[in-house]
Amino acid sequence: MRKNTLKPLLTVAFAMLLMVLSQTVASTAVLLYHCGGLLRQGMTFEELDRLLIDELFAHQIEALLISYGIVIVVLMIAAVAKKRRFLAYTGLNRPSRFSLILPAAVAGVAASLWFGIAIGLFPWPQTWIDSYAEAASALESASPALGALAVCLCGPVIEEILFRGLIYDALCALIPAGLAVVFQGVLFGSVHGSKLWMVYAGLMGCLLGYVRKRTGSLWPTIALHIAYNSASYLWDPLFERVGESNAAVAGFFAGGAILLIAAISTIQRRTVPPQSPKTEE
Repeated sequence: MRKNTLKPLLTVAFAMLLMVLSQTVASTAVLLYHCGGLLRQGMTFEELDRLLIDELFAHQIEALLISYGIVIVVLMIAAVAKKRRFLAYTGLNRPSRFSLILPAAVAGVAASLWFGIAIGLFPWPQTWIDSYAEAASALESASPALGALAVCLCGPVIEEILFRGLIYDALCALIPAGLAVVFQGVLFGSVHGSKLWMVYAGLMGCLLGYVRKRTGSLWPTIALHIAYNSASYLWDPLFERVGESNAAVAGFFAGGAILLIAAISTIQRRTVPPQSPKTEE
């Protein structure tokens, strides 16, 4: 295998392993902290398994925040090892304009609304729905501030650095940028817990990848991702107020689609198709 092919593949593998292993290490640390004393008590395998699952779900936000910290530390070490500035290594040094960041944020809000309704309307297998509901409930935290920090800020920034930064750039060295958008979206979906979550995370990953390709910067994708995750907190109270009105749901569905198309069209008009990203020293 040629060196110029191996290096991008190693970058993709590094980013994926970093995402997975950081969450594994963080989850293990949280379980040992909260269950260390209980593990010494006599338990059947079934009781122990149930205890660990319950505790992991109860402290998922803590585990996420720890894993994000691990990712940042490892990326800083990697940047030093490669003798590059952290911002250049992660791609955060590529600037953008407010005229692109704003429509990207609007696209995030619109996508959150539209995807949420579209997923609810599609006849998914009940096991997928139950698994998704269980996974989503794990992101609820006793501390709303910590939950918002993990879901609305740290998660989007870290995931954009890894997937629309390192992974996308590496894939563009191997395949056309359009294919790189799709492949990084698939990889992004694959690291999410349940099958239903994988589906819509994969679609969102492709949308984020397209914005990254079009703008040439991570800042619009970070804005889109933050807006998407933050807006998701708004829809449950909203739909509780409107009830099960078909007219209201149809209106929000159409409105979300129109707003999303308008936001992406605005980004298209204000950009030109960029070249594949180049590595910056």
